[in-house]
Amino acid sequence: MIHPARGQEPLGLVAAESIGAGTPLVAYRVGGLPEVIVDGVTGFLIEPGDHGNLVDAVRRAPSLSRDACRQYAVQELDIARAVEEHERLYHALAGGTHKPAAGAKGG
Repeated sequence: MIHPARGQEPLGLVAAESIGAGTPLVAYRVGGLPEVIVDGVTGFLIEPGDHGNLVDAVRRAPSLSRDACRQYAVQELDIARAVEEHERLYHALAGGTHKPAAGAKGG
């Protein structure tokens, strides 16, 4: 999939959903996309406006493992994990200790 957004997209939800579906992504290196896409593993990150490398990356994308994309999404883009990490950060910033919510994974 090609995600040619040039704006500073904060999260990259479309990118996360694409990777979770096992679809490698070609996108510009802007906003939060570099936090979602592992260059050369779950897709390719291209400098904005670099059309030559964009075309090359689209040609190379089918060589990436769809299973690796899905595995990365499960391990790194899981919503429960994200909530847990945010709670841990907030507690650390507040000077407290983190206690996972009932039923939460991790700890």
